[in-house]
Amino acid sequence: MTKQERYFRGLLGAWELLIDFPLPQSLADRLGKGVDATSKLVAFPLVGAAVGILLALAAEFCSKAFNPVAGNIIFACLGAVFLELKDSGRGQRLLLALITAFRQKRNLASELPGLVPERSRSDFAFEQTFSTIFQLVKVTLLFVLAYYSAKLWFAAMLIGAFTVQGILAMEPDNESGHPILPVPAENRRFIWFSAGVLTIPLLFCFPLATFLGIALVYFSAAGLAGFFRRNYSGVTPNLITLAGYLTEFALLILGILLALTIQ
Repeated sequence: MTKQERYFRGLLGAWELLIDFPLPQSLADRLGKGVDATSKLVAFPLVGAAVGILLALAAEFCSKAFNPVAGNIIFACLGAVFLELKDSGRGQRLLLALITAFRQKRNLASELPGLVPERSRSDFAFEQTFSTIFQLVKVTLLFVLAYYSAKLWFAAMLIGAFTVQGILAMEPDNESGHPILPVPAENRRFIWFSAGVLTIPLLFCFPLATFLGIALVYFSAAGLAGFFRRNYSGVTPNLITLAGYLTEFALLILGILLALTIQ
């Protein structure tokens, strides 16, 4: 297998782990030939960059096809839907489950390992209200980023979120003890090299926001990995999804604070 083929399969494998939209059958057949965990790991930030750039291009198209305000509103609505559907809504449902546990005054430390993306029948009205408000906030933030010439920040958001998920995917599962990505210790740093190279262009566009975003991603990934290892002997797929979802939203807010170009 050539190096290019290995990296391409790694990209497909990372997509399959991160995005719930199925691959075309021809690509799925190539992935079925096997791919090593390191190649998948390196591709986590690359998938984020690719999806983020596609979102930026979609925003640019909408703003040109319609007037800037209407076009960016249309994009923001579609973009918010896409961001929820990319993990089939699990991220938001896990956040709701965590908030519900807090509202019911349950022990969050003991709830985290068993967190599941299911709606609470006893708190249905609150969850519906929260979901609606949360999505309206996300649509508003996406609109502001697109309207004020910060479309490339979508790539920064997803590079960061997927990097955090990649770091946590190397941690042992808290039940089986086997990580989702069994990457050799000497190769674990490669995800940081991949993410670092991809963020270099963003430093020229949003220097302060990118610098603080890198710090946020690094300390989130390292802090959460250590916390889950010490307290739960590892992670669960749901905790990885929730960590990526929260990182994505935190980077969205950071973009609003520091990445806008306001004339």
